Amino acid sequence: MSTEICPNCNAKVKRGATFCQECGTGLREGQSKRILTEVTKQDEYTGYIQITSVIEIALGVLILILGFLLLIFSLIASEDAFRTEYAQYFVNYLKIVLVIIGILLLLFGAISIYFGMKMFQLKQIGRIGTMMTGALFLIIFPFGTIFGVFALYLLIQPQTIEIFRQKSKNQT
Repeated sequence: MSTEICPNCNAKVKRGATFCQECGTGLREGQSKRILTEVTKQDEYTGYIQITSVIEIALGVLILILGFLLLIFSLIASEDAFRTEYAQYFVNYLKIVLVIIGILLLLFGAISIYFGMKMFQLKQIGRIGTMMTGALFLIIFPFGTIFGVFALYLLIQPQTIEIFRQKSKNQT
């Protein structure tokens, strides 16, 4: 059985019904279809937001793993692994730089996972945080750049902003 949505109370009504069984509002032909289309567009954008958040979480996990591996490598590798003709005097500095980069990657990966989870829940902090991490993802060519452009484009759309605004109103 096909259903539509009442424009007054948002209750589901049978297709072709002349009035809403919940609130009694009279329904004209085509009136409830317009509302149903708007709800579908909002659901479509919500799906895009959740797909983007899952991708952000996956990229965050990959960055976390990369940071962990880099940190382990820089801490347990022998000095001979770092020695080259030009870097023989900078072995200790190179190890320190790799440890710092590894820690930064761990931090960035954890932050990406956190904001991705918050965005999946349609929390405003997730949207703002994903915009910040999306801007940082732009420098990770090519996949991070693709993700960053898509995430930033999606999150500045008026429909997306409205979804987060409605969700935050419902939570208060």
